[in-house]
Amino acid sequence: MKQIGKIALLFALSTSIAACIGDSNASNGGNVETQTLHKAEWSSSLLDTGRVLQVFNTAYDYEVALSSYTNDDPVEVDFTQGQVVLVDYGTTPTQSPEIGVKSVKSSGEHAVVNVKIKRPGSGCGGNHAIGRPYEFVYVATTKKLIFKESVSVSGCG
Repeated sequence: MKQIGKIALLFALSTSIAACIGDSNASNGGNVETQTLHKAEWSSSLLDTGRVLQVFNTAYDYEVALSSYTNDDPVEVDFTQGQVVLVDYGTTPTQSPEIGVKSVKSSGEHAVVNVKIKRPGSGCGGNHAIGRPYEFVYVATTKKLIFKESVSVSGCG
């Protein structure tokens, strides 16, 4: 009988420990942690590749892509726990849109990357210079990523 009591106690302890260290995304409403690694309104590359949403699962791939955007040193991240996302909407006038990863939500076997694009309203002016806004973001999940984009228009002022 003592043996059964010990087994029950061990089971109770292991379940409470597992609940404490379970999926951290479950405890924060499915939000996945993100970290902006690099962000700028222009790229050192003059090539317009058009719109790019890209995911990097290795440090090498991230570093190669980063080198075509900036001379910044890569930020060291843990690719066993996450991945790096590149958001690039190509060349635009300097009165360019704001772009960026606003949130990432874990959902089942995938995570949804919410990308927000904020465009200037009509009549906001600008000049003829060209920009190329981009952002590299570390996403702390190894799940498959699905991108969801939303666009808003800002007023001038």
